[in-house]
Amino acid sequence: MKSLNNLHKMFNVSYSENSQSAGTTHSLLYQQVTLILMLSLNAITLYNVPSWDNAFTDPCKAASIFCGITVLFLFITRFIEQKAKVFEPIAMALFLAGMPVIYILSCLTKDGTSLWLAVEIIGLPIYLLFTILGLKRSPWFLVIGIALHGLAWDIWHYSNSTYIPNWYAIGCLVADVSISIYISSRIPLWESLKNKQNFSSLDSSN
Repeated sequence: MKSLNNLHKMFNVSYSENSQSAGTTHSLLYQQVTLILMLSLNAITLYNVPSWDNAFTDPCKAASIFCGITVLFLFITRFIEQKAKVFEPIAMALFLAGMPVIYILSCLTKDGTSLWLAVEIIGLPIYLLFTILGLKRSPWFLVIGIALHGLAWDIWHYSNSTYIPNWYAIGCLVADVSISIYISSRIPLWESLKNKQNFSSLDSSN
């Protein structure tokens, strides 16, 4: 009877390890596919910027540069995974919080109406809320906030506002969605590294 129990335990451990290994393989594949998708789509959006004149004074062009830097940063942190749980969420929080600021600046510098300016200002606390929840509660709020900005805010401004050019509305939509998809593939890593740190802290305290 004891031998049967030992055999049963060995089978359970083996099955658990195999399941974990298969899950890790699928997770890595998902990360790789979404990384390639993010890099490719954002390279296309940068290529489609009609002109880089006044790149650092035009809010939309400056935001495009900032987005490219963010994507490059995510590519680099892909290879330093032990610190990814610290750097990537902060980078995504800054990225999300900066989105409505670009729209406000563009409205102010490109003669947007007072009504549109009010709309942009109303949007600021909404995305700041997603940012705070993403850092304090769950990183999934960062994913939702970034994706929502693309699927709601960018699409809404397409051909509807005089201060957001259509090339930027489309480019921002593509960037937001592709980045949010990639970040969704990284959250399991953030959480696993956080759990490992918590376990290490418990072991050291014991």
